[in-house]
Amino acid sequence: MTDPATARELQRIAETAACAPADRLRTAFRSRPAVQTKRDFHDPVTEHDRAAEETIRAVLARHAPNSVVVGEEGGEQTGAGAGGHGATGAGVGGQRAGGAGAGGEGAAGAGGGSQRAAGAGAGGQRADDAAAVGQRAGGGSQRAAGAGAGGQRAVGAGSGGQGADGAGAGGEGAGGVVRWYVDPIDGTANFAAGLPFFCTSVAAVVDGEVVAGAVYDPVRDDLFAAGPDGATCNGIPLRSAGAAEDRTGVLVTGFPNARELRRGGEESLRRFGRLVEAFATVRRPGSAALSLAHVAGGWADAAYGVSVNAWDVAAALLLVRRAGGVYVPLGGEPDGPDWAAPGYLACVGGFDLDGSVLTEVAGLAAARSGA
Repeated sequence: MTDPATARELQRIAETAACAPADRLRTAFRSRPAVQTKRDFHDPVTEHDRAAEETIRAVLARHAPNSVVVGEEGGEQTGAGAGGHGATGAGVGGQRAGGAGAGGEGAAGAGGGSQRAAGAGAGGQRADDAAAVGQRAGGGSQRAAGAGAGGQRAVGAGSGGQGADGAGAGGEGAGGVVRWYVDPIDGTANFAAGLPFFCTSVAAVVDGEVVAGAVYDPVRDDLFAAGPDGATCNGIPLRSAGAAEDRTGVLVTGFPNARELRRGGEESLRRFGRLVEAFATVRRPGSAALSLAHVAGGWADAAYGVSVNAWDVAAALLLVRRAGGVYVPLGGEPDGPDWAAPGYLACVGGFDLDGSVLTEVAGLAAARSGA
């Protein structure tokens, strides 16, 4: 069990890291960047995904150098390798751990270098990546006591008077190594096309439990954060509340995606039709993390996701739960962690999930009955 002081420190680090690439992403947004693909043409990546991840890794390496970082673009890296090269761009391609290949690695490295302003801009101070939170946009410096000041404390004195040189939250969390799950741009297709629904997500996991996380929407300058004291958006406590049933509810979902259609064919379309008929409104916004953050805020009533990864949902599931909502993992190992499951259902507090068509469409009713 991670003690609250350490979890708060990890939350502050997550906030700082999530906000670090903000300026780059805002500048690149609606520039129609070149797009490459990973698994297939439905799975895009840009140089900005890679550069943003390197920027985040560099922040985590400074604040929590003994951590393990698992990123969508760079895979799993430990210790200094988790971010030590991000600012210079050196060795980026070689450390991709099965990432997107050499084609865009130079750009990722260069991008990481251009983002060093986040780490060196404020007079060359090492604590300066706190500016990624405190100065990321005009009035954003007043974000949650968790933001500006938190980022400075993570480098300077930590929660127990310890710096980021390995003690306290520097990579060890109350008996376990900290594992960070990083999605530099969740909603890359939206980002690349110019649709304003994407985010950066950073979560801290200790002993298999998500203890802190941050989801940052750089277009709206909304910082969602969760830790031992609850969930907030821009420092204001979140309360996940809204509709009580399908017919008055707004559902956000990525179902069915192309893989699900290939797997389920007409049955997948039939299940989607059931959702459209049952809910007042169904939307497909294109970012699991940001969709879940909206459920945490009560701005959407339910969410259903398939084919997700840990970096997509780890921070956001904590947001939902800390805000009083419900998050149900789907399809994971029986004793596996919730954040590792490849699917999810989520809803606001007070929503009748048992009576929802979602339990049928997601196969939850059958699973509960033992079928």
